[in-house]
Amino acid sequence: MEIHHLQQGAGRKHDRRNLLTLCERCHCVLHSGGWCGNYQDLTKAHLLQAKQETDPENYDPSFLASLRRKVHLGYDPKPIPQFYLDERDRNLTGGRQP
Repeated sequence: MEIHHLQQGAGRKHDRRNLLTLCERCHCVLHSGGWCGNYQDLTKAHLLQAKQETDPENYDPSFLASLRRKVHLGYDPKPIPQFYLDERDRNLTGGRQP
């Protein structure tokens, strides 16, 4: 698992509200611009959805926007593609079927 900063280069960037845990594959897809395998792109809106689902106590879009001196991020959470939901389930179960 790897840590991703939702808002890069922003002040207070190590605040938990700005961090999201991703598997190595998802982190690679996110930063590679599509060059990390043949996987559907992940967007900031997908990551916002992941943060809301996996870390609701630290989900704060207003805080993330404030790191860019904005009132709104300019996007809302967007459903995560099914492939990545399946990957999340495999990571959480260690590859075992429940």
